[in-house]
Amino acid sequence: MKQISKSVLAIALLAAAGSASAAITANNTSADQAYLVVYDPGFVNSDTTLGLTYNRNLGVSFSSILSNPASLNTDLSTDSNWTTFKAGETNRAVWGVFNSDYSNHAATVTGGSVAPSPNNDVTALSGDFAAIQINKHAVEINQGLTGLSSLIKSLPDDFTGQADHSADGLPITSVWTGVNPGSGFNAVNAWNGISSTANLYKIGFHFDPTFDLGFQIGSDVTTQADITKLSQLVLTPTALTAVPLPAAVWLFGAGLMGMLRLNRRKQA
Repeated sequence: MKQISKSVLAIALLAAAGSASAAITANNTSADQAYLVVYDPGFVNSDTTLGLTYNRNLGVSFSSILSNPASLNTDLSTDSNWTTFKAGETNRAVWGVFNSDYSNHAATVTGGSVAPSPNNDVTALSGDFAAIQINKHAVEINQGLTGLSSLIKSLPDDFTGQADHSADGLPITSVWTGVNPGSGFNAVNAWNGISSTANLYKIGFHFDPTFDLGFQIGSDVTTQADITKLSQLVLTPTALTAVPLPAAVWLFGAGLMGMLRLNRRKQA
């Protein structure tokens, strides 16, 4: 009987340990989950160091976002980490929501009213590149998650989800705002502690049989026609809310991309 009780206790402890961590799914598939990053370089930590990152697993897969952007709706009001972040935040804070599906060469990023631009550099700012970096950063965030969220100080640089520094996935100060000078995903949005709106974009790809990489002709590339707006996201002190686009906008966007690709084939 005592042996059975010990076994039951061991199972209970293991179950409790498992529930304490909710890692972001990051397997380079359409099941990979979106995450929220809010970074404040002016946050003064208890040890007087500067810089704090709030990370949150939104628990929504890439495929779910495409089929229903409203699935990103998340209640933040009961998250103690978020409450702590808000208590010390400054007007320098920025935020973004990211997800990827490397298996389909695609990613989703937040940005401003102007859509992200490949800047005629499809090799650097492709859906592939975005997906790889977003996935790598998710893996780093998982190192510091306790439950669904984490608060990570900028120092020390231990690669546990710092938005301003990263070992594998690029940090919020580079990949999210552009890999090359003057280009990029313009994915960082100002957070004023009250309400902030951003657009959610999908970065996709198409096969271009004329694109020359130097060692092969034909490749998956990203151009402006492969970048589409999915929804608006609104961050408030209590929630992240998605506002889906009207169906008519979806239809117009799909039709426009189809015409552009057809025109490309004719020119080829």
